[in-house]
This record gives sequence, structure tokens and C-alpha cells, in this order.
Amino acid sequence: MDDVTIKSDFSCRILSRFLEKMIEKKFGSGISLNLSDVHIWKEENGLRYHLSANVSAEVNNKAMEDLICKKRSGSGTS
Repeated sequence: MDDVTIKSDFSCRILSRFLEKMIEKKFGSGISLNLSDVHIWKEENGLRYHLSANVSAEVNNKAMEDLICKKRSGSGTS
């Protein structure tokens, strides 16, 4: 079984910034993440990965309104 545990503050900050950039690229700016005690493992059968972490997130009002109210293309709503 594959198993990764990240506890150092430095590594968690790097992972947090990486995820922020990915989310920012998809949804826009205004989102801040703080991860700690990250644990990633793969099931014995190899079909799934699991992620466990303490996560704190902050989102500004405009970004939250965009996430909630923005109509997605192809969603089937009119």
C-alpha cells in the first residue's frame, strides 16, 4: 500500500499554494487555503486514493458569489 504523510509546515504551505493556484485557475482569485497534517494513501486493491487533512479556507465575497451564482455552460439549466 502506498502511503504519504506530510507534517512539516513548509511542505504543507507548498501544497496549499499549489492547490490554491489550481483552484484559482479554475474559479478565479480570492481563495486562500491552509493545509496541515496531510495523509494520502492508496487502497490495497489499488482502485482509489484517500486524502485526510486539516483544512482551513478563506473565500472573499465576490469569489463565493461567483461560485454559487455563476451559471455553468452545459449544466442543463436555462
